[in-house]
Amino acid sequence: MRSTHHHPYRGETGVHPILTQLLPGGGSEVVVECRHCGTTVSSKAEECPDCGGSEICRYEIPE
Repeated sequence: MRSTHHHPYRGETGVHPILTQLLPGGGSEVVVECRHCGTTVSSKAEECPDCGGSEICRYEIPE
């Protein structure tokens, strides 16, 4: 069964423009999340604690 959970900040604009609008200035911010479900995870995580997915991506947002 497919999940019908809606991710309000996902869409065709991509993650980078949205994160740069949401994060405060002053350096860079690192966001680590599961590619499968979008859950934010620890920077040391090897798998998602919510869905068990192993595709963890890391975004560094420079200011």
